Amino acid sequence: MKRLAILIVALSLLSQNAYASVGCLTFKNILKIGSNDPDVAGEVSKLQEFLALLPDESIYPEAVITGSFGGATERAVKRFQERNGLVSSGTAATTGYGAVGVKTAEKIHEVSCAVISTPAQQAKPVAPVSVPTIKVPVVQNILIDAPVRYFVNLGFKNRLNARAIFDNSSVDSTPELFSWKSSDPGIVSVDDRGVIEALFVGNAYITAERGGKAWTINVAVQPPPVVVPIETIAPSAPRGPVLNNITIDQPVSYFIDEGEQVNIIARAHYSDGTIFSEPSGFSWNSSSPDVASVDSNGFVVAESPGVSQVSAMRGGKAWTISVIVRPIFTQLPPPFQPVEEEPSEPTLSTPTVAPIRTVSSVTIDGDVRTFLSIGRTRTLYPKALFSDGTFIVSSSQFDWSSSDMNVASVSDLGLVNAKAEGTAYVTASFGEKAWTVN
Repeated sequence: MKRLAILIVALSLLSQNAYASVGCLTFKNILKIGSNDPDVAGEVSKLQEFLALLPDESIYPEAVITGSFGGATERAVKRFQERNGLVSSGTAATTGYGAVGVKTAEKIHEVSCAVISTPAQQAKPVAPVSVPTIKVPVVQNILIDAPVRYFVNLGFKNRLNARAIFDNSSVDSTPELFSWKSSDPGIVSVDDRGVIEALFVGNAYITAERGGKAWTINVAVQPPPVVVPIETIAPSAPRGPVLNNITIDQPVSYFIDEGEQVNIIARAHYSDGTIFSEPSGFSWNSSSPDVASVDSNGFVVAESPGVSQVSAMRGGKAWTISVIVRPIFTQLPPPFQPVEEEPSEPTLSTPTVAPIRTVSSVTIDGDVRTFLSIGRTRTLYPKALFSDGTFIVSSSQFDWSSSDMNVASVSDLGLVNAKAEGTAYVTASFGEKAWTVN
């Protein structure tokens, strides 16, 4: 449609001058990127009309008459120069490639005289042609889709989007149809498609021009942000997953006998589901080492009767249990002996027997479900309560058994040894009563 409009305008001009006196084109200025009609006496529009009317439409397919020498016009000039064997490489500044200089102007003069117009002495009257009136849209305003003051970092590269708003309310943003300029290409460069690149710290004004209208923004180039490394103290926990909490396998109130030695098992639980349980990876502490001492591997020794708070710490988290050290003693029931009264003469009396004491219950200190790592041991502490209120706590007087000795074995003193992965039930029996832990 654009090319049709231009051809119609050209025919209209021919109809107004029967001898086509507008034919041969002569340029008095060098035309190149950035040239505009007001600066070169309208020669940019004449050049664009000439290129649009050439029989070879591929030279200037855009066929727009803007009066501004932009990227599309430069490409059309390059194609014209190549087709006519003038120049095919270099730049406008070095070889004149893409600019209308002396040689290109002479060739345009030659072609325009031969193709577009007929010499006056050979011209024949042309009958008036009835041409419909077509109104070519006029650029009313230009906008660039970026802030008027555009802050970018050094090295930034991006294409600006410009919009031409016409008097018929249409909008076009074809980047090649705009003429792009930078007030300081050493700070911010811009190509013929509106791609800017921040090359140096400072300010540059970028202008998009089309059809005698323009829009300018100020591009402020800032130095890249400086990242100052902050020295941090590496946590004791491994980097990566976050430590959620610490737990200890033993119960919160843990009973052991004086002189006994046990391993306290601590576990660090992380956000990704992993569990860390290497004893040396924790910090251990005892509130009363004279009652219960603990070494760097969580090995506790019951020194004397009393209570001590034993803690395992790692990565800012901690867990504490109360280690209760019991004195070594055994309360055995008295032997069962009949009590007889002296018989009086001359009759015999019936002997009186003391009430029979029975076992009421058997329990084991701690949780009914206990977790042990393979190779770890734990001592279980039983208690048998009798019907008369007395009790016995000596492990050696209980019968011990395990449901699976291959998984967990148990000694005659209640020492459990974890041998393989799995589940085993350990039972302490006294008389007819028993207690089982998992």
